Amino acid sequence: MPKPPSPLPILIFDFDGTIADTFTPTIDILRTDYLRWGDRFHRTHTINQLRSLTISEIIHTIPGGWWKFVYLLLKAKYYLRTHPQTVLAYPGIVYTLRTLYDQGYQLYIVTSNNVTTVRRFLRHYSLEELFIAIYPTRGLWRKAATLRQVCARHHLAAHQVLYIGDEIRDIQACRDAGLPIVSVAYGYNSLAGLQKYQPDFIIKKPTQLLQLLHTYSLPGQAA
Repeated sequence: MPKPPSPLPILIFDFDGTIADTFTPTIDILRTDYLRWGDRFHRTHTINQLRSLTISEIIHTIPGGWWKFVYLLLKAKYYLRTHPQTVLAYPGIVYTLRTLYDQGYQLYIVTSNNVTTVRRFLRHYSLEELFIAIYPTRGLWRKAATLRQVCARHHLAAHQVLYIGDEIRDIQACRDAGLPIVSVAYGYNSLAGLQKYQPDFIIKKPTQLLQLLHTYSLPGQAA
C-alpha cells in the first residue's frame, strides 16, 4: 500500500562529501601518488581548481587519463575502507541529522560508497538508526537510476523528495531523475563549481539545511 503523503519532504542524503569528510584523506592520497609519479599535475592544478570541475573534466587533466583516475579512485576507496579512523563527520552534520530525525523527517542515503563502510561510520557516530535505508549505486554514473528505484520502492513522488549532495554529478543525477536538490558547498565540489550547474538550493554548512527546511514547502502546499 502506498504511504499517505507526508507534510515534510523526504530527505535522501549522499554520503561522501556530504555526511562524511572523505575529501581530506582522499586529497592526501592523491598528493602522495602525484609526487611519486613525478607528474606536473599537482603543481599546475590547485585543489580549488579541481573542486570546480566535473569528474570527466578532472580525468582529462590527469596525465595518464582514465586508467590513472580509476587506479586512484580504487586506491582511495580501499584506504578509506581499511582506515575508517581517518574519516570524520563534517562539523554540524551530526547535530543536523539528529535534529531532522527528531523533527519527523524520513531520512535515506544513496551513495556510491560501500554500504558496510557507511554503516560502520554511522554506527561510530550513533546515527545508524536515523536512516530508513541505505542504497548503493552501481558505478559513478548510476545515481539517477538508483534514485528512481528508491522512489519507486517507497512509493515516493518526485515532488516529495529532496536530495542533499555535494557533487556536480549529484545535480546531473537529480535532473535526470526529476528530483530537486540541495547542493552542499563544503564537500568535493566548490561553490563556484556547483553554481555553474544551477542546483535548486545551495548551503555552505550542514546546519543551514535546518534553516532552509524551516521555510521550505512541498509543491502544492502553502508556505
